[in-house]
Order: sequence, then C-alpha cells, then structure tokens
Amino acid sequence: MQKRWLIIIGCVVFGFSLLAHLPAQLVVPERSGKFQFIGISGSLWRGDIGKILFSGKTVPVRNLNWSVRPLALLTGTLKADFNEQHTPDNRGTVGINLFSRNIELRELHWQASSKSFGAVVLLQGVRALGDVALNFET
Repeated sequence: MQKRWLIIIGCVVFGFSLLAHLPAQLVVPERSGKFQFIGISGSLWRGDIGKILFSGKTVPVRNLNWSVRPLALLTGTLKADFNEQHTPDNRGTVGINLFSRNIELRELHWQASSKSFGAVVLLQGVRALGDVALNFET
C-alpha cells in the first residue's frame, strides 16, 4: 500500500516538473490579439521575450524576463512576475485567468519616454489592478 502512494506521488511530482520545464515557445503564443512576441526562450517556469509588438509597432521593451508563481495556479490564475533585463526598475506582475482568459496587470512600475510608447493604447483590453505606475518622460 505504501509503495502505491509513493508511486502516485512520484508520478504527480514528475508531471508537474515536466509541465514547468516545457519550452516557453510551446506555452507562450507568438500572437495574442494585437500583441506579437518575438524571441521567446526559456521555459514556462522561467523565460524571456526579446521583443514585443503591439499592432505592428515595437513596444519599448527589451529582454522581458518572467518567473511563474506556482501557488497562484491553485486559484485558477497563471501569475508571473516580470522585469526588463536592461532596466530592472521596470517590473510588474501579470496574471492570466485560466477560465476567462482575462489578462490582469498588478503592481506595474514602468518608465519610458512618451515618444517610445506613443499612446497608452497598450493597456487597451487589459485590466490594471493594484499599485500601477506608468511614468512617461518627454
């Protein structure tokens, strides 16, 4: 009986480990609505995106790194902390509700020039919750 439970627990742990180490290219879509992600690498657990396009225009984000919060999966949300490698102060948390597929930004702190962002249409269709600060410099 005890061997059976050890085998079941081992299979569950192996399954979660396999899922967490899936290549990011299999998990992160190249396109999501008006967003296009270029240079996806790493795994579901930890990865990065080299460049992001919104409606065909480059978003001023380079080498965006993420790391997943596994306990958030218990609430039905895939939640990850992200930051820009070249500008560590540019950071935030993104959550994707696995049932409704809604994207939520939380604790977003981002600085960029107003020319590089153009308009704030980037947030169109994305709910921003909690502590959100967008600082645009001219």
